[in-house]
Amino acid sequence: MRILLCNDDGVLAPGLRALHGVLSRRHDVVVCAPASECSAKSHCLTLREPLKLDKHRFGEFTFHGLGGFPADAAKFGLQVLCRDHPPDLVVSGINNGLNTGQNVFYSGTVAAAVEGVFAGIPSIAFSMVASKDFNFDTAAGIAESIVDRWEQHPTPADILLNVNMPNTPADRIKGWKVSRMGVAKFTETFTRRPSPDGAVWYWVDGSKDYHDPEPDYDDYQVHNGWVSITPLKMDLTAPGWQQALAGWSLDT
Repeated sequence: MRILLCNDDGVLAPGLRALHGVLSRRHDVVVCAPASECSAKSHCLTLREPLKLDKHRFGEFTFHGLGGFPADAAKFGLQVLCRDHPPDLVVSGINNGLNTGQNVFYSGTVAAAVEGVFAGIPSIAFSMVASKDFNFDTAAGIAESIVDRWEQHPTPADILLNVNMPNTPADRIKGWKVSRMGVAKFTETFTRRPSPDGAVWYWVDGSKDYHDPEPDYDDYQVHNGWVSITPLKMDLTAPGWQQALAGWSLDT
């Protein structure tokens, strides 16, 4: 199977290396990722600047680092590096930090995977709980198992699997569960501080609020020891509201 591998933490990120290490044992893996760290860039695209491409050699493998955003890297991988041999699957990660709940909308990791769906290719995004001590080997092994299961039972081209994992040893992970996208979110704070030149700067900080009260939500599952697998579709239309709004009159 051919896989396009992307991320948002950068082409030299350990999570990307760990994921490539397991997937390349059985699959043809093409790596295209941002040249530098691009967390929380969501679906940013580079439109008015050139994109520089660097190549990094790791033994027999070449990692392509593109001077843009995660979505740029995925588009480039699909349209240039894989032009003559499209991938069967787009994989993004392993991200340093969860992409549960509303983080889906901010995540560059998820955005890179979304580009696969936009191109008609099934995609999987992998993320794990942030920590200074990452169990990337455990996370990569879980990711490999999920890709193997996907190969046996592939999802349709319009489905993205958003996978989030605890950052714990393998023997403490309970297993995996299929979840729904939760409502957990960050609450930002803006702190005003003077700059050395007398201007005013605002520093952004925040904390995550856990508002997932139900066991079938993604964030709830991860923080209770499970690997969360959430199937996502790109159609954001609110169910039932087309009919509800159909009676609105545009007359003033």
